[in-house]
Amino acid sequence: MNAVDDAGLTAEDISVLNLIRKDDQPKKLTEISRMLNRSDVSNLQYAVRKLTKEGLISKQEQSSRKDTTYLTTQKGISVTSGYADTRSNLLIQPVVGQVDLAELEAAANTLSRLTGLYDQAIAHTKTL
Repeated sequence: MNAVDDAGLTAEDISVLNLIRKDDQPKKLTEISRMLNRSDVSNLQYAVRKLTKEGLISKQEQSSRKDTTYLTTQKGISVTSGYADTRSNLLIQPVVGQVDLAELEAAANTLSRLTGLYDQAIAHTKTL
């Protein structure tokens, strides 16, 4: 991400930004939490405030605070597109022709599920 933008975003910030950009549809904080399989709402709120301050997302006020949504700004679209291009050039293009892209996608999905299970295990351990 640093090759695209010097905002000093953490991996968590990048995940939140990319999720808000997904489908270019506004997202509520509850949706972000659910889609990232996260229960630490205060950390997500911090990431959202940071992304808003950096001008990467905008807050869409609603009548109720819980209905507030967030949408990627033009700067956020540019940054996420640049990030995706850089990631593709560094990670995907070097393996094209060497690995079946469907297998690569399946491996990425498996890693994502394992990460979710790991996060759930940690959250469960903290409550014991």
